This record gives sequence, structure tokens and C-alpha cells, in this order.
Amino acid sequence: MIPSEFLTYVEKSVRGELNSAEGSELRDRLEATARNERAILEEDLLLEGVPLEVLCPEYDKMIHSECLNLELRAECPAKHPMLQLLKDHQAILVTLEKIETLAEQIGALAPEECHAPMKALRRLVRSHLIHEKSHHEKEHNYMYGRFRSENFQSLCAHLEVDHEVFAHRFERLLQLLVLARGKPEGLHNDRIIALCRILLVRVRTHLQYEEFKVYPLMFEKMMGERRRLESLRKGIRSIV
Repeated sequence: MIPSEFLTYVEKSVRGELNSAEGSELRDRLEATARNERAILEEDLLLEGVPLEVLCPEYDKMIHSECLNLELRAECPAKHPMLQLLKDHQAILVTLEKIETLAEQIGALAPEECHAPMKALRRLVRSHLIHEKSHHEKEHNYMYGRFRSENFQSLCAHLEVDHEVFAHRFERLLQLLVLARGKPEGLHNDRIIALCRILLVRVRTHLQYEEFKVYPLMFEKMMGERRRLESLRKGIRSIV
């Protein structure tokens, strides 16, 4: 059930009367909602007629923009640890495309015809949860933990909160997919599709932010350390 303080936004959205200031106010209220309740509330709002572009204002540009930082990939030296993180991003984006395709299939088929795409989506989400956890651990060990002692604390904390939210939402998606195996058929389909749509935008936005803001910043810091070490070694060799 949608809390009463959100009903006005729903009513205005359905009538096409929700302005940008009210959309921003709605998102602020969502941000203030407890993390474990936010995912369900966003689903409810989407199902009741609030457009995805209101909940996720980055929706339009994310669907049509490039998420991969090709310039950073070209600059990374061979065997540099960041290359593995960038490869993980590519794999995640491929998974998101598969999730998008399966969600569209589920939306287009009659409930009794959804068994195959539902089963494929369940397997995909289970696999993604494992790989997502591994990727986040690599990020934490290689970058976030390394730079926590400097001026990156708030940035790292923000990204790690995103990771927790994504894990919670994918676990909820898996829970819905398991429940969908029961009767009546199609009972959870609309909610599964809504959650997939929200996740696609949120995760793509997060990856783009890391690729174009966070990773370049940290890469430059790492390369600066490397240059300082090389300079120090040269100085020691010249003394010897």
C-alpha cells in the first residue's frame, strides 16, 4: 500500500499534471524512505502510474548514452588491476541487456506462456548476484579501502550504499521470481517488470558514474603514485 503522503503525486502523475518541482519533491521523499522499503515503494508508484522518468530523471539519457569509458580502457597499462574492474562492467552491462530482453518478453506474453523467460530470468539473477558481490569486493579491496584514508571517504561511502541497495533489490527480484512459480499464473509479472525497469536505470547510471567520474579519478591517483615510485627508484639508483 502506498503511504498517504505519496498519493497526491500518484494522482497528479495519472492526470499528467505533475510538474518538475513536484517530481523533485517526490524523489526527495523517496530518498528519505528506509532503504528496505524504498524498492517496494518505487515499484508501487510505477505500477500506479508514476512514469519511470519521474522516479529516475536519468532514464532518457541512460537509455541512449554510452556507459563504457573507452578512453580510460585505452589508457590502462596491460595487466593493470583496473582493467579487470572495467571488464566486470562490460559483463554486467551484457547481463542487464539480457534482463531487459527477458522482461520485455514477459510483458508481451500471456501469463501461461511466461515459464521459459521466467526460468531464464531466475537463473540470470542468481548468477548476477554472485558476480555482483565478487565485483564489489574487488572494488572495495582495490580502490575504496585503499583511498579511504584520503579525501574519498564520502564518495566511497555513497558508492557502497548503492551496492547494498542493488543487492537488496536483486534479491527482492529473485524472491518475486521464485514466488511467480506458484499459482495463479502471472500474479507477480507486473511487479517483476517494474522492478527490472528500475534496476536497469539505476545500475546503468551507477556504472556510468564510476566509469566517467570515479575510476578516472582513482586511476590518476594510482598512476601518480606509480610515477612517484619510479622517480624515487631512479633517484636511489643515481645515488648508488
